[in-house]
Amino acid sequence: MAALEDSAATVLSELLTNAVVHARVPAGGQIVTRFRREAGGVRIAVEDADGRVPEPGVPHGEGGRGLVVVAALARRWGVSPRDGVGKSVWALVAVPGQGGDDEGGGVRIRVWVQRVLVGDRVVGDGWVREVVGVREDRADGRAEVVVGFRGGAELRVHAGSAVDVVRGGSW
Repeated sequence: MAALEDSAATVLSELLTNAVVHARVPAGGQIVTRFRREAGGVRIAVEDADGRVPEPGVPHGEGGRGLVVVAALARRWGVSPRDGVGKSVWALVAVPGQGGDDEGGGVRIRVWVQRVLVGDRVVGDGWVREVVGVREDRADGRAEVVVGFRGGAELRVHAGSAVDVVRGGSW
């Protein structure tokens, strides 16, 4: 359990430091931390009012290592929109030796469906599919985004919806 505690404390420190240093939070704005126990570990989230999605940096001097450290210590990490303005950067820190990554590595994030890219993997309830095409469609006066998957299946989603995707890693 000590390994989980050490990893969780380090991940929290890195996520919180990134929010304090990089997020453009308006005066009086808050940075919020959340923790949730999950099977085999803990989910740590740091929320701020800056909507920019962080990406692992290139280490330089004393900086650029935060998300690299998070990726090394967490089973998965990602970015999700939060209620209101901004984002939630989260990481699932697992007890060593319990569970693995069934999504082929990479970073799991929640994005507005219009920002899904060819090559992303969309994650559903119990499934992961590779995106081969994205197009907009107006059906019955509603703006929809159609995500095409390898093998011919499609997902039609209201244009204002968000989906979970995995970027990077191997398929």
